[in-house]
Amino acid sequence: MTPSHSVVTLTGPGGVGKTTLALLVAAAAHGHFPAGTVLVELADVRSAADVVPAIATALGVPDSGTADRVEAVASFVGNRRLLLVLDNIEHVLPCAPAVATLVSVCPALTILTTGRSRCGSEPNVRCGWRRWTTTRRSGCSANG
Repeated sequence: MTPSHSVVTLTGPGGVGKTTLALLVAAAAHGHFPAGTVLVELADVRSAADVVPAIATALGVPDSGTADRVEAVASFVGNRRLLLVLDNIEHVLPCAPAVATLVSVCPALTILTTGRSRCGSEPNVRCGWRRWTTTRRSGCSANG
């Protein structure tokens, strides 16, 4: 995880080990995130609109009944140095603007995503995205 990139995406075909790699990275980086590491499994999330509520649930953010869950998550995270691992993001890619909002208002938040394709318009998001592609043959390579 590089400090200049708030969101890092591991991409590659199914079964190549993106989740395993993300969990290894999270374990190796635990000392950099005093507020911890939280895994958010997105495989069963049905729509992009359900991603932030899934993040809120994983973090233990109380449901205050407000419609703006992004604001509730951002308020909860605040300035904590926290790593969120969003696993299997490929089917909910339209959540990218909400993810970008979270990292832009939570300066110490880092998000590691895994998926078969990149998360939204990564190179164009100002919050600092970095994409890594995994393949069985060549290992990892940096993109973007």
